[in-house]
Amino acid sequence: MLKIIVTAIFLYSSFSVIANQLPSNIDQAMYFKSRVADASQCKDAFEVKNNKISFKNVSNPALTCPDSFAWKQFLEAVKSEFWTNWSTDQQIWVEEPKAFCSTKSQKDCCELNKKSGKVTYRGTSSSSNYNCPLYPGSDKKTKIKLTRFSDKQKLSPHAKNQSEPLEDISRIGRDTEAEIVYHNKSFFNYSIANDLYHTNGLANIFKAKQFEAEKQAPFRTTGQGVNYPDDAVMFKVDFISESIMEKLGYINDHDNNSTTAKNNKEHPYITMMIEDPKTKKTTRHYLVAVTGASKALPNWHWYAFEHVNNIGRCDYLGCNDSFGFSHKVYVNMPNEEQSLVDTHFIPPHQTTTKLGDNLFKRNEIYTSANMTSQLKRGFKKMGIGQKKHKESSKRHPQPTVTDKAWQSYRLKGSQVSYYHNDGSPVLMGASITEGGFVNSSSCMSCHVQAAVDLNGGVNGPVGGTMDLSLQGLNKVTNGAPERSVFYQTGSTTVNAARIDFVWGILNANPLSEK
Repeated sequence: MLKIIVTAIFLYSSFSVIANQLPSNIDQAMYFKSRVADASQCKDAFEVKNNKISFKNVSNPALTCPDSFAWKQFLEAVKSEFWTNWSTDQQIWVEEPKAFCSTKSQKDCCELNKKSGKVTYRGTSSSSNYNCPLYPGSDKKTKIKLTRFSDKQKLSPHAKNQSEPLEDISRIGRDTEAEIVYHNKSFFNYSIANDLYHTNGLANIFKAKQFEAEKQAPFRTTGQGVNYPDDAVMFKVDFISESIMEKLGYINDHDNNSTTAKNNKEHPYITMMIEDPKTKKTTRHYLVAVTGASKALPNWHWYAFEHVNNIGRCDYLGCNDSFGFSHKVYVNMPNEEQSLVDTHFIPPHQTTTKLGDNLFKRNEIYTSANMTSQLKRGFKKMGIGQKKHKESSKRHPQPTVTDKAWQSYRLKGSQVSYYHNDGSPVLMGASITEGGFVNSSSCMSCHVQAAVDLNGGVNGPVGGTMDLSLQGLNKVTNGAPERSVFYQTGSTTVNAARIDFVWGILNANPLSEK
């Protein structure tokens, strides 16, 4: 058994123990990633009334309390049953769209009832409502199509075979996940009313920006351009099928004599029955991660959640939650003694080679930590996670708000800027969602590149760079965007028109001529 020395992290009872040594190179690097995001008043400001969360005496909670604001977004999304009542990418960016009805007399178009969210086709052609976006709260006949779905890969089980040192369990999870992006009614209404759900409308955005920059400078007659309302929400949820979860080691058969689903007894995963659009086979899937964004800030407020037992959850970047969870560690004090203190940061596991080099120790489970009293109160008052876990089945395919499994999820981190105040770039990524490039990822830096060309298509980078990781995978961008992505160098000639951080445009299709 490999002997761990210097600053390796061990789980002991309810707290971690750090050896009485100077910080390693990894510890020093993590110091720049462990910032306390929430201001001191945020814990007491967090209030729940009438199933809504507010912040007492905090004028801008998304900026002042980004971690607790992330929990607000998570809890309110669960309470609203986003999996049933919010629209998905594929329900906004439909395959054969008709244009938005901009006048009362217009025909062969999609008419939006902003109050109900219902969109209906107006015209006499053979087209139907399937040519128009759908907000499921107005029509329960919803169909979910997945952006990625693969259950055929050859995988080596976690824990039983660690002979491949470069194997990244999380990357394999990413390659096999089913990713569904949900949007609330505010996001849906704006997308439809502004013709952002088809490439023709997106092309018009580019043409307007191009004309303004080249013919009307220095004036900006288009205002802020695409600018979603401040209550718009994007909620990207990653699911993995039961067979892959078991092969990778995320779940195990906890009772061979039982006919119930495989899951974790102490910290169960939320499950949902999802249909593979290719095979039409419906199987149980496990919710492994959530990446969300709220337009509460001009550049959106970003956050990532992961299931507490995700393999490698805090690898590379650590896990940072200054509101919801804390755990105890021993730290060196000025008097050369150690003291047991609460910390919000879980550093990545590390090990030491025979030559004395400190290296990441990957693909392990991290401490659960302890839920704070403020967050416990939030779960209870919202009525979330207060009852026994129930596996999804053909009879009960959807999650429930009361399922205790919602308490199995942990905030990985939040993001409200490109850089920290010390000048270091803000990095954030979930182990599976950004599997293979977590250590260079930044939600804001990737999504700011969401832009279209003259034809309403996406020809620019989707967050990627030509720099490679040690495994040969493309790294992703972080820090502030380069102006050359949007404008030709030394001019106002437009290369791409920004669509307000929304990568859903990748699903856009041209208007149907049928």
